Amino acid sequence: MNDAKEVLRHMGFTEIRDESTGKWESLDNVNGRYGTTDDTHLILPENEEGVCRLVDPDTEEQIATARKSVSNSAAD
Repeated sequence: MNDAKEVLRHMGFTEIRDESTGKWESLDNVNGRYGTTDDTHLILPENEEGVCRLVDPDTEEQIATARKSVSNSAAD
């Protein structure tokens, strides 16, 4: 079990969009919101390079999306 935020950072992800807000924010702002990799599963879809899906293991619902840095013109 590892901190989800730190695993995402190690994998090169820098931004996250919570499904409840729909807004992208810096991974630095997460502050433990997604707990550990036991609390939140990190899924790397094969057909979406540079994206990680965060999934609640109990409900199997996607709760957030992480992405690697993008230019400001491509954001949102």
